Amino acid sequence: MEDRDMSAKKIFKIIMCLTLVITLFLSSSNITAFASVPSSWAQTDVTQATTKGLVIPETSSNYQSAISREVFCKLIVNMVEQRLGSPVEVTIDNPFVDTDDVWIIKAYQLGIVNGVSPTEFAPNNNVTREQITAMMMNALKKLDKLLGTSTATNVDISSVSFADESEISAWALTSIKEANVLGVINGVGENRINPKGNATIEQSILLTLRLYNKNAEVLEVPPATNDELVTVFKGDSPYEEQFEIWDITTEVFSQETLKSLGADGFTGTDAEIAQQIVDWQTANMDYAGPDKNYDDAGYTSRWNFMIPGIFPASKRIEQVNSVGKIYGICYDYAYIYVAIANAYGLETRVTTLTLEKHKELFGELPPGPDDETTFRGLSRDEYELLKVHLDENDIDLNYDQIHRAIQGISTLEGHKQGIHSRAEVKIDGQWVAMEVKNAIADPSPEYLDSANYIPQNWDGIYNPIRLYAPAFWDSSITDGPSPIDYDAVGEYLSYGPQVVYTGITDDYGNEDRAGDINAFANGDGYLPYVNSPEGLMEFLHLSKRDLGEDYEDYKEMLVDFYEGTGRPFNIIADFLIYEDDMTPEEYARKYNGCTGDNITAEEIRLYAE
Repeated sequence: MEDRDMSAKKIFKIIMCLTLVITLFLSSSNITAFASVPSSWAQTDVTQATTKGLVIPETSSNYQSAISREVFCKLIVNMVEQRLGSPVEVTIDNPFVDTDDVWIIKAYQLGIVNGVSPTEFAPNNNVTREQITAMMMNALKKLDKLLGTSTATNVDISSVSFADESEISAWALTSIKEANVLGVINGVGENRINPKGNATIEQSILLTLRLYNKNAEVLEVPPATNDELVTVFKGDSPYEEQFEIWDITTEVFSQETLKSLGADGFTGTDAEIAQQIVDWQTANMDYAGPDKNYDDAGYTSRWNFMIPGIFPASKRIEQVNSVGKIYGICYDYAYIYVAIANAYGLETRVTTLTLEKHKELFGELPPGPDDETTFRGLSRDEYELLKVHLDENDIDLNYDQIHRAIQGISTLEGHKQGIHSRAEVKIDGQWVAMEVKNAIADPSPEYLDSANYIPQNWDGIYNPIRLYAPAFWDSSITDGPSPIDYDAVGEYLSYGPQVVYTGITDDYGNEDRAGDINAFANGDGYLPYVNSPEGLMEFLHLSKRDLGEDYEDYKEMLVDFYEGTGRPFNIIADFLIYEDDMTPEEYARKYNGCTGDNITAEEIRLYAE
C-alpha cells in the first residue's frame, strides 16, 4: 500500500492513549465537578464546542461572566483558524497603543473587529450583544472569502424586524438581521434582541459553535443503502468461564463462624431471631459512609457483580476497623445478614432500591450516579487488591480486562443498578425488611418503604465474553502509550452485544455505533461510517488543525472509494489502523474488526492501486 503522512495519526494515538489513562483515573477517583460549570442550557453546546477545539483556556471557566473584547477576539480568531486548518499569519503593524495582543491584531487584520478609535482598542471592555453579532458576521463573511463558501451570501433580511430595533446601532442592524436569518442568533423573548446587553462567556461559546457549524462544509456523498454493514453478531462465544460463579445470597455461615462472630445462640420465633441478627449487626458493624475513611468499602460489591462469589460474606467479615468492628456499606450488611440468617434456617433475600426508582421518587438521581456510566472505573490500587483473590482462584485476568468488565456492569441486560440494598426475611408469609439503622444513609420514608424495592437479581450480571475476551490494549506498559489491539476489539465485538449500548446511528443508517473514541475503546460498539472529515474529527475529539493534510485526503478518499465500489469508506477506521507497510490482508482484517464490514484484501489492493 502507498505511503502516507502519518504524523497526525501518530500524534493522535499518543494523545488518545494518554487521554484514556486520564479518563480511567478520573472515573475511579469520582472527580465529577469543576470550579465553574456552564448553565444547564449551555452544557451540551460547550461540550460540542470543546470537542471541536473551539473553547480556549480563557473561556473554560466563569461561564456566566461577561466576555471582554480581548477574550472574544481570541475566541473568534481561534474558530477561524480551526476552519482554515492553519494559523493566521500577522502581516500588518499593530495600530493600537493600548494592546499588543496578537489575537486582537489578527482579528483586526481579518476585518472582524475595529478599535474604539484609530489608535485604541479598549481590550478590557465588555462586549455587547450587537458588537458580538457584528464581529461574528464579519468573521463568517471572511471565511466565505477564504474558503470559497457562500454561507453569508445574498441573505434576505427584508422581512426581519425587532420590537427593540430602535435600540440597535445603525452600524450593527444589518449584521443582526443577517445573523438572525441564518440562525446564528436568537432574541431574548418577545421579539427583542437586547443589543446593549453584555454577552457572557457561555453565550459567546454557543454563538461561535453555531458560526463554525454554519460555515462547515458537508461533503456531498451519494446516499447509500448499506444493509450489509448493519452489525450481525455470531452469537456463540469461545470464552469459557474460569471461575465457578455462585449467588452469594445462598451462603450459609458455619456454626464455627457464628461462634467466632458472637452471633450464635439466637433463639425464638423467626421474627425474634431476625431481630437478634439486626441487633448483632448494629452492635458489631460500622457503616462505611462518606464521612469515614474506608476507601475500599465499595470494592467488594463491584467485584461480586463482575464475578459473583469472588468475595463472599465469609471474606468480608475478616475486614475490621481499629476497634474490631466489621465495616462495610449497605450491600455488605445485606449479604452478611443473609449468611447468618441462612444458618438459622430463615428464608431470606436481598432487595434493592434502583436508580430508576430513585429518579421516579425524587425527580433526580442521587449525587454521583448520573448516567449509564454509573460506578464505572477501576484504579490500579483496587486491581491489586482484587488480584489477590483472582490468584487464589487461578483466574488469569489483567487490569484492562477487569476494568472493561466493571465498566459494563451498570448497563448489562437484566441488572438493575441499586442505590441501597438490604436483607429481607419471610415471616408468616410476608417479606419483612431487616433494615439496620446505622446501615442506611437516608432514613426518609421513601427509603424505608418496601414497595420501592425489587429483589436483587443476578441475571445478566456475569458476562464471560466481556470479562475473558482478550484485552484491547496492555496499559501495564509504562514506557509510552500502548496502541489499541484492533484485532482483539473486532473479535470481542463480533460476539456481542455484551452490553445494552444505545449508541449513535451513523451517516449511512447503521445503528448502535460507538459515539466516540472512548466508547469504541470500551468495546461498546463498532466504528460509525461518516460522510465527511468533520464526522471523523468529532468522533476523535480532534480539530481541523490536528487533522492537517489528512483533511483533504479523506475528502477525496470518501468520493473515490464510493465511486469505485458503490459503498462508503470508513475514514475513522482508516485513521486509526493505517500504518506504513501494512499488507492488504492485515488492513482488511483490522478494518472489518473495527467496522463490522466485510471488505476484502483484493478490494483494498485494487483501491490502493
